[in-house]
Parts: sequence; structure tokens; C-alpha cells
Amino acid sequence: MNIKLVKQEEPYGCVIACIAMILGKSYQEIKNELPPNRGYGNKNGMISQDMISFLWQYGYIGLEFYKCESHSQRMMELNEWLKPVGVFNKVSIYNEYGPHAILWLPDGKIFDPNREGIHSINDYGNFQSLTAFWKLRTLK
Repeated sequence: MNIKLVKQEEPYGCVIACIAMILGKSYQEIKNELPPNRGYGNKNGMISQDMISFLWQYGYIGLEFYKCESHSQRMMELNEWLKPVGVFNKVSIYNEYGPHAILWLPDGKIFDPNREGIHSINDYGNFQSLTAFWKLRTLK
């Protein structure tokens, strides 16, 4: 998988950058496809459902996993739910600035839109959810 790091260009642009990495586009190309009145990137972040809906038009299906089981409210151990199961995986974490999204590949590499280089899941903590994506077909 040939992923190139795309840096977020705005305070709330981490998901935009993750989408750009998945699609092999620039940050600005993805930003231009988003509705300008929603303020994605500059004043509002995209949530996982926004990302799932956006990538659907490119033939990706997404499924979100949480650390809390919905039927029992049991908090699961990390090894029960935090696994790179998709072709691409967006991991939501909380860092010192608030919610943040990173891209996790099945080979274990992490691409962080806010940091240079390639990282490991062990470099992070405070995990909130994982959204896994699989390519179904080309819709666009």
C-alpha cells in the first residue's frame, strides 16, 4: 500500500487529511469537494459518519468500532476492539488539543496528519473509536 502523508492544513482538518491520504489526493482537493457552509477543517471537524458518507461515493464502506459494548455498556480491553481490520483504519484519539484522527494501515504503520514521519499505535493513547474501511468498487 503506497500511502503518502498528507498534513492537515487547518486546526480541525485531520479527517480531511486522512481522506486525502486514502484517496491519493491533496488536502485542498478534498476540501474543495466538501460543502463550504459546513466549515469543515477551519472551525468544525468531521466525525466518523461524515467520513463514512464521503468515502461511500468513492466505493468504500466503513464500519465504526467503539471501546464500549453498546448492548452491555462493558468497557472492552484494547486488544478486544483496537485492531487494524480494514484496508484503511481511522483511529480517533484524544490528545492535548482535543479529538484527533490518525490513519492506521494493516501493516501497523500510523500516518498522523499532525506529525511528520511514520508512527506506531504504541505512540498513542486515549483511544476513542476505530473506523475501518474496505474498498467495494468504484462509484465515482
